[in-house]
Amino acid sequence: MVATNKTGGMLFILGILALLAFLQAPARAADEEAALREQALKLNDITGEEAQTTALQDLLNSPTNTKKMLAVAAKMAGEKDQPFKANATFMLARAAQAFRDYDASDKFYKIFQKQAKELESVTKTVQWFVGYSGLLYETKKYDKCEELSRDFFTLAQKLEEAAKDAGQKPDEALSRAQGPMFRRLVMSLAKQGEFKEANTILDKLLEGNPDNYSLADLKGFVLREDGKYDEAVKVYDELIDKINKDKELTRDEKRDLANEMRYMLSNVYIENKDVDKAADQLKELLKAEPDNPTYNNDLGFIWADNDKNIEESEKMIRKAIEEDKKLRHKNNPKIKPEDDKDNAAYLDSLGWVLFKQKKYDDAKKYLEQAIEDKEGQHVEIFDHLGDTYMALGDKAKAVEAWKKGVEAASDNKREQQRKTDVEKKIKANEK
Repeated sequence: MVATNKTGGMLFILGILALLAFLQAPARAADEEAALREQALKLNDITGEEAQTTALQDLLNSPTNTKKMLAVAAKMAGEKDQPFKANATFMLARAAQAFRDYDASDKFYKIFQKQAKELESVTKTVQWFVGYSGLLYETKKYDKCEELSRDFFTLAQKLEEAAKDAGQKPDEALSRAQGPMFRRLVMSLAKQGEFKEANTILDKLLEGNPDNYSLADLKGFVLREDGKYDEAVKVYDELIDKINKDKELTRDEKRDLANEMRYMLSNVYIENKDVDKAADQLKELLKAEPDNPTYNNDLGFIWADNDKNIEESEKMIRKAIEEDKKLRHKNNPKIKPEDDKDNAAYLDSLGWVLFKQKKYDDAKKYLEQAIEDKEGQHVEIFDHLGDTYMALGDKAKAVEAWKKGVEAASDNKREQQRKTDVEKKIKANEK
C-alpha cells in the first residue's frame, strides 16, 4: 500500500509538471520568435560589402537557426510596412537561396528589386540581376533566366553609353557582373536545348579571346549538355595543356586551375560511361590532394557503381566523409551539433557501396540519412534507396522511393535516363 501511494503521488506530480510545460510552451515559442525577429532586424545595421559577406557567412554557418530566422523574416516581409532595408533583404534572399528555400528567396529578391529601383542604385540593381538570375537557374526556370540575362545586357549597354556621354567610367559592379551574366545566358540556352545559339555566341567570343579559360570551360559545358562527349573531352584536354604552359600563371594558379578543369573532364568521362578514364583523372587529382573529400568520394563511388575495387571504394568514401567533417569544423569551429551533418552525396556513396556488399540494413541507414537533406532529394539517391528496400523485401517502400526519385529528376540527359530506368522499375513492381 505504501508503494502504491508513493507511485500515485509521483504520477500526480508528473502530471502537474506536464501541464505546466504545456502551458509554458506557447510562451517559449513567442520568446523564440521575438528573438528571431530581433536577429533578422539586426541585419539592417550591417553596411559595407565586407561586413555583409561576413554576416552572410555567419548565417550559412548556422543552418538550423538561420532556417528558423528565415521563416520568421519571410512573415515579417509580408507585413504591410515590411521592416527590412535593402542590404538586409539582399542578405536574406541569398541565405534563403543557399538553403533552397526558394519561395522565401523569391520574396526577398522582389522586395530588393523594388528597393534598388527606389534608391536608383546601379550597384544594387546589378546585385539583383546576378542574384535573381541565379535563383531562376537553380529552380530550372531557364527561359526566364535567359530573358533576365538579355535584359541585363540591354541595361548594361544603356548605362555604359550614358556614362561615356557624361565622360565617366561605368559602375564597377556593372563590369564585374558581365562574366557571370554571360555565363548564365549561355548555360540557360544550353539547358533549353538551344545549342546552336549557345555555340554561335560562344564561338564568336572565342575568336577574339582564344585564350580565355572561362569561355573554353563554358564551351565544354555546352558540348557536354549536348551529349557531344568526345568534343567536350578535346576542349578540356586542350584547356589543361594551355593552362600548364601559361607562363603568366604561378605554379599554384596553374595547379588549381588545371585541377578544376581535370575534375570537369572526369565528369565528362563519367557521362560518357568511360569509367577507367574518369578514374585516371581522379587518381591524378588525388596525387595532388590525397585528402580531398570530393575526389575520394567520386573515385570510390564510380568504382563501386561499376563493381570495381569494392573494399578500396568503401575506404575512400569513408575517408571522404571524415575529411569533409574535418573541413566543416575547421571552417566553423563553433559549429552546433544540429548543424554538423554529413554530405548527402557522400552518405549515398557509402550506402551504395554497402549495398554492393549485400549489407542492406547498413545501406538503408545511410541512404535514409541522405534523403533527409534537401541536397539528397536526387533521383539517383532515391533509386539506390528503392533498390535497397527491394533487397530487404519491402516492395511498397521501394516503389514509394522510386516515385519520389522520378519527381526529383532534373532535365539533364543523365538524370532523364535514370528517370526512364526508374519508371520501368515502378511499372514492373506495381503489377
